[in-house]
Amino acid sequence: MKSILAWIGAVNLVLNISLQPQISVAETAQRNNPDRLSQSVPVTGDFNYYFSLCSVWRSQHKYEAALSACNQAINLKKRNATLWAVRSDILLNLRQYEEALVSSLAALQIRSQDSLALTQQCRSLSALGRQDEAIAACNRALEVNKNWGEFSPTLAWISRGLAQERKQHYPQALESFEGALKVEGPNSFALVSRCRVLSEIRQYEAAIATCDRALQVNENWGESFPAQAWFWRGFAFSRWGQVPEVLGSCSSTETALPMTIVLTNECVKKNTQERWEAAVNSYEQATANAPSLAIAWAQQGANLNQLNRYAQARSSLETALKISPNYAFALVNLCAALNKLGNYQEALNACEKAWQGDGKWDESGPADAFLQRGQALAGLGQFEEALASADRALSLRPNWDLAWNAKSVILWQAQKYAEALQASDRVLEIAPNYFQGWFNRGGILNAMQRYQEAIAAYDRAIVGDLSLVPATSLASVWANRSAVLWRLGQYPEAIASANRALATDPNSVSAWFNRGLSLESMKQYEEAVNSYQQALRLDPKLVGIWVAKGMAFFHLKRYQEALNAFEEALKIDPNYLPAKQNRDLLSR
Repeated sequence: MKSILAWIGAVNLVLNISLQPQISVAETAQRNNPDRLSQSVPVTGDFNYYFSLCSVWRSQHKYEAALSACNQAINLKKRNATLWAVRSDILLNLRQYEEALVSSLAALQIRSQDSLALTQQCRSLSALGRQDEAIAACNRALEVNKNWGEFSPTLAWISRGLAQERKQHYPQALESFEGALKVEGPNSFALVSRCRVLSEIRQYEAAIATCDRALQVNENWGESFPAQAWFWRGFAFSRWGQVPEVLGSCSSTETALPMTIVLTNECVKKNTQERWEAAVNSYEQATANAPSLAIAWAQQGANLNQLNRYAQARSSLETALKISPNYAFALVNLCAALNKLGNYQEALNACEKAWQGDGKWDESGPADAFLQRGQALAGLGQFEEALASADRALSLRPNWDLAWNAKSVILWQAQKYAEALQASDRVLEIAPNYFQGWFNRGGILNAMQRYQEAIAAYDRAIVGDLSLVPATSLASVWANRSAVLWRLGQYPEAIASANRALATDPNSVSAWFNRGLSLESMKQYEEAVNSYQQALRLDPKLVGIWVAKGMAFFHLKRYQEALNAFEEALKIDPNYLPAKQNRDLLSR
């Protein structure tokens, strides 16, 4: 797993990694002489006054004013290690990392055994991406353990942990955050940091419990704030939601009976969905506490996409983009939501804008933008360009099941069935239990008139991974299976499959229609009419169902009702040939 901080640096407000070139400590000190820095500051007033004013402004987060007061104090008394160390802290908050490093070095020139100055040196080096040097400075601060001023060793423990986290030395980072908690007891910022690292090493339950503890303690947030605890809690839940597992309350025994396996998978689905819902709720709390936290809005949108709540996802992602218009992660997830909503041109625009964005992606990186772009182009009927885009995604992530599945679907839409089937083979080689992969394979085989194989694929989808599969999709498998069985003349089995679809989704138009066709084929015309009426109640604009209903009435010798049904079909589509032929035949 890529380090969380590698792509969500904006959430950690204590240290923000800078991509400035590395400069040696000696060279930096020479280039930024503290005496030269203060020459332009007028010498007026009393040292203690300015030093106190500097501390007051800093405590109120008025960092520009605090820096000005510190500079006044330095002009009056340059050889005060604590003042230089405090000035370094202010510069860190202003993200002036090289200047902060110079201030910490100036403090150490005055008093080499100064833990606060060493800690500020550690923080500055870490912000500059020099983690090994940072860790060494924090270690020295903790060894000296004196001259902390108004701070405490907690700052050094936390700063060392953050540097270790950036090095992806997660066990050591956890030890550092534990050290911080031992110094002063419960500390919300140390707990949030521990929560984040536990998420990195996939200990999601422990991470969530730790973030909950931070919110319960609700003190000593340092430069953090409660929204961060809510954010990382949501992040842990969403990562946990990607790891479907059967919990103790579910049966994990698979038998040869498909229904037994489906019940097991439904339990897994429920547990997984609860985690994604908990993530959305946490992100809602994060955005309520910090409405300008773009990353929380974006992550909430991504989670809503996973829960198939695409309109809500769109709203959250558009909010993120109002705050940060070039946010690549938000743009690609907006593209995904728009694809699902059928707004393909808007989706294409969002994906293309993502490539020109800020480069902040999730683990999928720009491959996701190529994948979603391909789906948008396919929706617009531009299949060759769509295939090229899917292939670009696969060039970046060759074993990505979602990209292979997208390629398979695009080839299917382009009626290149043999190639679509080859891509489907690759999908299921990578992810043998992928529901959508088996579902799509059934559709391809159906289009190739390989009906028995299509049924086998639908049967495999039903016992696949049903995590976050909406009821409508599961019902569609049963409905499509019913249609294939009808083509094979297996009418009782087709009716049973349609009934299963309706048990899953009572509003499945295709299931009612397929059920009616099978009943009509078995000469059970009254029941067939009832099924067609249910389908037309849900969607009265489907001409094919009106014609089928008319034929059922014809077989019942209810000719006027049959004629009315054909006329209704022609009102919708005057050129629909089966309706015209049957109407004319019945009229004669």
